[in-house]
Amino acid sequence: MIKAHYGDTVKVQYTVTLENSTQLLRNNSLDFIIGSNNVPKDIERSVIGMRPGRSKRIKIPGHKIFGPYSEQKIIQVARNKLPGRNIEIGLRLRIPPLPFSVKVVDVSESIVTIDTNHPLAEEYLTFEIKLVHINESPVSFT
Repeated sequence: MIKAHYGDTVKVQYTVTLENSTQLLRNNSLDFIIGSNNVPKDIERSVIGMRPGRSKRIKIPGHKIFGPYSEQKIIQVARNKLPGRNIEIGLRLRIPPLPFSVKVVDVSESIVTIDTNHPLAEEYLTFEIKLVHINESPVSFT
């Protein structure tokens, strides 16, 4: 039976959980070329050498996927620029063009301080990866 190699197109199914067992994604499918840098390198590396039908569990720090936590991503916004009137500490807001919600960390009469870091940047994510299929590359990348 064949093993996955650099340059192969693979199909995986994966489930993602946090350290507290909260399940973020379940049985998602993903096709990618190993080495194309379209998925996190840790996922690519974990698939190399696997055979179809095999599973592997890996843990990836959130900052490798979503970028490092940065104090520079904590910003202040004029309160009148934000939607809603009941803005309080801990509230999560959607602010385009960000693809995730941001967290209110401080509120005053006129200013709201929000943390625009990705909410999973400081978490560890556990990926349960099952290799479903391999389309071998016609070119050897050894």
